[in-house]
Amino acid sequence: KASLASSSDSSWEGMSTSTPYPLTRPFDAQRKAAIRSSDTLYCYDLPALFEAAVEQQWTALTGGDSTVSGLHASGRPLMVMYTTELVVQQKSDPAGKWTIDDYLDGSLELVQMNRRAGANDVGMVAWLMVL
Repeated sequence: KASLASSSDSSWEGMSTSTPYPLTRPFDAQRKAAIRSSDTLYCYDLPALFEAAVEQQWTALTGGDSTVSGLHASGRPLMVMYTTELVVQQKSDPAGKWTIDDYLDGSLELVQMNRRAGANDVGMVAWLMVL
């Protein structure tokens, strides 16, 4: 059943008609239900899950001891992992659309970018994760 925004909903007011719909807000419950039923996962959840696993390993290895296996619990970094999305773009026009011909003639580059989940416009997402 589709529902329309009420006239009192001004969250879209003043925004361009080409603004992408925010996927994480209205579809969160549906996404979680889909994950449970299909044993799959939303690709933007992967970095957070990986970071949680790294934090669990750090805690398990130190286990409250001041030193275990050469690791110092007091030396644990505030952030155990930094994640940046990797995006393909044209060297000459970063905001422009690209084609396979741009790839073949070597006019594309891979750049690190921080952007919100779901902002990709291709069928693949890649991250650079630094532990």
